[in-house]
Amino acid sequence: MTPSRTDGPEEAPLLETESLTKHFDQSEGFIDRILGAGAKVQAVENVDLTVKEGETVAVVGESGCGKSTLVETIANLYTPTDGSVRFRGEDITGLSDRAMKQYRRQIQMIFQDPLASLNPRQTVGDCLMAPLEVHDIGDSDSERQELAKEHLQRVGLESSHFNRYPHEFSGGQQQRVAVARALTLEPDLLLADEPVSALDISVQSDILKLLERLQDELGIAIVFVSHDLSVVRYIADRVAVMYLGEIVELAPTDELFEAPRHPYTKALMSAIPQINPEDRADRIILEGSPPSPMNPPAGCRFHTRCPAVIPPEDWKGSQQQFRGFHSFRIQVRDGEIDPDAIRRRVQAESDETTAKAVQDQIIEESFDSDIESFPDEAREVIRTATEELVDGDRTLAVEAVDEAFRTPCEQQVPRERSAGRTHKVACHRNDSTERGDPDYL
Repeated sequence: MTPSRTDGPEEAPLLETESLTKHFDQSEGFIDRILGAGAKVQAVENVDLTVKEGETVAVVGESGCGKSTLVETIANLYTPTDGSVRFRGEDITGLSDRAMKQYRRQIQMIFQDPLASLNPRQTVGDCLMAPLEVHDIGDSDSERQELAKEHLQRVGLESSHFNRYPHEFSGGQQQRVAVARALTLEPDLLLADEPVSALDISVQSDILKLLERLQDELGIAIVFVSHDLSVVRYIADRVAVMYLGEIVELAPTDELFEAPRHPYTKALMSAIPQINPEDRADRIILEGSPPSPMNPPAGCRFHTRCPAVIPPEDWKGSQQQFRGFHSFRIQVRDGEIDPDAIRRRVQAESDETTAKAVQDQIIEESFDSDIESFPDEAREVIRTATEELVDGDRTLAVEAVDEAFRTPCEQQVPRERSAGRTHKVACHRNDSTERGDPDYL
């Protein structure tokens, strides 16, 4: 990592995306029959990202958050639904394969599974010579062979490996071949999609050191996709944190690790293993699973799992109590509470089962603490909803909770705000610092 790349005067970015959006149409076939016509997977939504010459920008987040789709859309492997991609100031959004050819030489990709990205029927030499031939580099096959062998040596392999097939190599060696192939065209930008996640820890370190060395030698910029923050801290100059298709925080690496601002980033940080137990932060456990990108939540997409969701102004209880109430609302609305299963559990533990006993059990399993200390109106909503669930009327249960104490987080999309000169965060908490609550960020 080279922190100086982000210091000094502003320079024109090598790569810039503006409101980049990619939706996948799922309105045909089997999925259509299940979900109905017009269903779309909102994989990437309004992403603004810049990459400078020689810089490494990491994109991190849980599996399925849209990281891979983002880099594949940048590479024009997918046509964007909206927004733009500019390379050295030139708009390359949705160019045809023919028009894109000149940029393919400057923008290369490394994929997660090296063996799957290499043609098993071609020797390593053939794999490396193919891009040279496509882009008319070298005056003859013999010259291209020499160039390919040079690149094999550059990534720590032997020129004698030229005639071997991909399956004859270890996973780490296969990824070195993939790196060599990407570098044969001497690109300015490398899009690395989880390039070390399928490798052993010791091999990961070797590949990361290789990428760092090659970056220093060649001055290439890298967009590095990963779910492993410990890897990211080693290699990245800046980090973009992605959740459900959106970038929620973007900052220089050291600044992000020292002072994360978004609750999702804090949760990711808390999960990083630490050698010294004293360095381990309190683990933040996110409730539930990420929502479907076919039906993302309104407002802030993270509000359904956020441990710091903002209470409405008329909430009289604590923030922790509101988190519990908000989670209960979501469980009722999404049909996650199974009163029949709870009734069976109550019956197994008691000879006499009443509706009140089942209702009390639902409340006990839904809340970490006694709800008697909750605001009166909240307790009334909880008891009304659970009573309707026990009676088998989920529609009335949803109506009871639907409009009660709605958080501002679900009513408005958070705007990206500055949290420092080069630190951006999209969170309603960042808009609320004027409330004077030190726990807000």
